[in-house]
Formats: sequence, C-alpha cells, structure tokens
Amino acid sequence: MDDITRDAATPARPDLFDVSESEALDTGRAVNFHSVTGLLLFISRRCRLDIQTAVRFLTTRVSCPTVEDWSKLQRVLQYLRGTMDFSFFIGAHNIRKMKSWVDESYVVHLDNKSHTEGCISFGWGVSATKCQKEKLNTMSSTEGEIVGVSDFMPNMIWVSMFLQAQGFTLDENILFQDNESAMKIVLNEKRSCSAKTKHMNHRYFWINGRK
Repeated sequence: MDDITRDAATPARPDLFDVSESEALDTGRAVNFHSVTGLLLFISRRCRLDIQTAVRFLTTRVSCPTVEDWSKLQRVLQYLRGTMDFSFFIGAHNIRKMKSWVDESYVVHLDNKSHTEGCISFGWGVSATKCQKEKLNTMSSTEGEIVGVSDFMPNMIWVSMFLQAQGFTLDENILFQDNESAMKIVLNEKRSCSAKTKHMNHRYFWINGRK
C-alpha cells in the first residue's frame, strides 16, 4: 500500500458512493486491493462496526478497482491507524428488551440502488448489524425503507429465537424507523395503502405477518 501514515477523522469521505471515470489499477495493485478489502470485511463484521459502510462499498469495487477506489481504501486504513486505541463495549441493560434500528440511504449507488443499514441493541453497544446495497431498484424512499426493514427483519427473528433457546423470552421488541410513510404502511396496514403501493404487497405482508 502507499503511505498511510496520516490519520483520518472518519472512515470515508462524503463522496464515498460517487463513482467517476478514473484510471484502472494495474494487476498488482488490483490484487492487493481485493485482498485488503477482504481482510477489512472480516474485521468490520467482528470488531470494527464503524467501518462497515465504507468497506461494504469497497466490496462492490473489487472486480474493477480504480485509482479513486484505491484512495477510498487508503482513507479507511488511515482512519483505523488513528483509532487503534479506541475501546468498543457491548452489554445489556435488560436482555429481555431488544431494540432495533433500520435506515436506508436512497439511490446512493451508481446504478441508483439504495443502501440499507440496521443494528440491534440491548442498551449498551450494538450487534447483529447489517450494512449492504439493496438488491433491487425502488421507486421511492418509502419503498426503499420497506425493503430495508424486510431485509433486516431476519436478523431480528434470529436473535429473538436464539435468546429464546437460551431461556430468555423477549418482553419488548421495538423496531425504530424514520420514514413516516413507511411507518404508516406498516402500522396502519391497508388503511395507509393505495394503488401506488400495490407492488410492495409482498414485502409489506411479510413484515406484517411477523409483528
């Protein structure tokens, strides 16, 4: 890798998802890019959740990395260098009270697909995180949020079932989401639906059946 002795305040610049025409990396650096990104993906899932968004984007670029992508990879490494002594803690105020957060960044990718982020907490730190590019194009931010919630709910179900197998039945299981239209569709059922939301029925009914 090039010089990464400088520290960075964040793992990514504001233009993380921007893809411009840039010179392709030579074979040696492309292989190195792929290898380092793979290593970062592993640690982002195990202990450095704060770099997940940046690393997830980089994984979409391993097949054809450019000089611009190389710069974004360096930014992650500079951030890690400056935060090596950070301490991250995880715990629970009450193991029977689970809270989840799901959010969507609308059409931020080059192919106009959105990005979903989600996490679960029992009061101290987060776990069972999800950070990935959505697999389909959506027609509105409301639809994108519905897709994000339905994609994240398997994480919530798995954690709930795992705790139940350990003898802990949840007394509280709350999902937080910040799109008012999506919340109305989920909470009010067909009273907040219209012809414009008919194509979301499969996602909506999947969520509704697991409330």
